[in-house]
Amino acid sequence: MGRKEAEDLNLAIVKASKSYELWDKKNGLPFYITSILYVLYIHKTMTQREIIKSTNIPKQSISKGMHKLLDQQYLEIRHDDTDNRVRHCYLTPAGRNYARKKILPLIEIELEVADRMGVDKMNQLSDLMTEWSEMFNQIVREKQGKFEEN
Repeated sequence: MGRKEAEDLNLAIVKASKSYELWDKKNGLPFYITSILYVLYIHKTMTQREIIKSTNIPKQSISKGMHKLLDQQYLEIRHDDTDNRVRHCYLTPAGRNYARKKILPLIEIELEVADRMGVDKMNQLSDLMTEWSEMFNQIVREKQGKFEEN
């Protein structure tokens, strides 16, 4: 791939990121809160480790966001019955309502874009972005040392 193709991909990623940043700003949310609300709205329950892995957001930011959501009574954390080290995170009814207001409209926009693009293009995009992200992260780690471990 040539320099132009790499630049085009970089600019597409930056533009998409800016749209998400705008969404966060208009909703008065830091990206890590949006991310926590998003994954818990979709998955209902996840462990803190699963949230970190799925969002690739540092543990400190996820922990900070979880504490804010706990303080607002939007989040509940329960220890696993079989392993006390595992903490399951849930949105409270108030948290689900809050996420419905803040996150559901974002999901609906994503679904509209996906619908306009079609299933085949969305599958291709997902596969290619996953492959690109994994390869990019691997090469960055090789060339610049490991990112902060979560």
